[in-house]
Amino acid sequence: MRPPFLPQVSFGPNKNAVTFVNSSTGTVSVSVARRSVSGGWDAVPVGGSKAFTRNDFEVVLVSVDGQTVADAAFIPPGSVYRYSGLSTELPLGFVLVPNQGALSHVTVENCSENQFSVQVTEGLSLGSEASSPVPPNSSTTHNRTTKELVIVSFFDGARVGILVLPGNTLVVSDHNNPWPVSPAPLISTSTLNILSFNIRYGSAQDQLNGWHYRRYIHRAIYSTHKPSIFGLQEALLFQRQQIAAAFPWYQSVGVGREWDLGGEATPIFYDPRIFMLRFSETYWLSETPNVPGSVTKSWGNNLSRIATMAHLVPNQAVGNDSVDYPETIVVNVHLDHEAPVARVKGAQLVAQRTKEYLAQHNLDPSRVLVVIIGDFNNWANGSPENKAIETDAGLFDALGLNHSNTEGTFHDFTGVAGPTRIDYIYISPHWKTRVSKTEIIRDAEGDETSGLWYPSDHFPVAIELSLRPVRMFILPTLRLPAFSALDVFLFASCAAFIWWMLF
Repeated sequence: MRPPFLPQVSFGPNKNAVTFVNSSTGTVSVSVARRSVSGGWDAVPVGGSKAFTRNDFEVVLVSVDGQTVADAAFIPPGSVYRYSGLSTELPLGFVLVPNQGALSHVTVENCSENQFSVQVTEGLSLGSEASSPVPPNSSTTHNRTTKELVIVSFFDGARVGILVLPGNTLVVSDHNNPWPVSPAPLISTSTLNILSFNIRYGSAQDQLNGWHYRRYIHRAIYSTHKPSIFGLQEALLFQRQQIAAAFPWYQSVGVGREWDLGGEATPIFYDPRIFMLRFSETYWLSETPNVPGSVTKSWGNNLSRIATMAHLVPNQAVGNDSVDYPETIVVNVHLDHEAPVARVKGAQLVAQRTKEYLAQHNLDPSRVLVVIIGDFNNWANGSPENKAIETDAGLFDALGLNHSNTEGTFHDFTGVAGPTRIDYIYISPHWKTRVSKTEIIRDAEGDETSGLWYPSDHFPVAIELSLRPVRMFILPTLRLPAFSALDVFLFASCAAFIWWMLF
């Protein structure tokens, strides 16, 4: 996980508090506000610390000898703010420049490629002014006469606050370091690895669990587990783009669930060194599945829900003819979180369309690997939506082969999941004996001292299927002596005589 914006802020184990550490040379007073209400002042001696219980980003003000100093922060719970004296270092992507002749204005200029929102406080009173959007290549100006806190909120959940004096412009450019490109791993000739992961939509305001802060932990999932095929749920376009940029050897299919094909998607990523794409589609879990953004109100869901299907065939062009990579149908689905009827109807539709596709393309279900993965959002084992996949599609729950996988997968960033798994990987029954490994992946970053930080509010789930080498029969090259025409005539005559004598 990358550190928060401000250089003096780090992560801490207490996720429900802002912790202040005095590393300066004298006693200071610190106030951590509760939104628009002052948090009061507390003296913190040299080398001392104090934790303030908070549940959102808050203003941290430091006072020395009764004067509020410029070294302030706007940080979320789970942070440790280490004060060592006046700091002039600005976060990544932020520059302060003087206004020309406008000494009573605070200006924020957006030089990035994405829109963000800005709030400029009055008298450092948080909540005194609503946030205003600032599109790319534009600016916003606020009349102010005193030093104020400028709060910038980004689309990926990142927020930062900086104290700005009137007469200055805060220039904001890209706030993210690009992900480094990972080297492509060797193609496995012994296993096929399949993974499903609800990655939590990236625009959620989750404080330090926002996408901006957890995306590096998220990236480690693919580097460590090296899936051949993986499906994501709740994936927004910028999240998919960042994953694709970091792992350029994958290709993906899938669009967003909204009417304009934006919003959350259920993309399928696959390794084109192993598979070629024959066909793909995204359809809506409604009575009009081919209509983007469609919702059937009688099913009870308010949000549109989707499934993405990919038909993958082995890529013989890159020398995979020695391993039995299977022709594979993958369906990635995200069922509704509120409406039981919508979950059942959605699962039935997925099973129906999968069977219809197999029949329309004369695909033998006993020879094709069919995989249905996703977030089923159900909280009871053996729910009707599970039975629809098991009975109507004829698949089985691969993760259920391991009894330890009956534990939950949704943990809300705590690492402690509920009793029921809601994320599934279903596969064809004739592959049951080839399941060599199943796993609920509980990877996290940190330790008991720095705190444990998770890549999503769901644990990803994965299975490993054993592959068999293709048996190739090659006739040896025989070195035969040269025969003349007379030799052939005599050999044939002898053979005919022997046949006549015997029969």
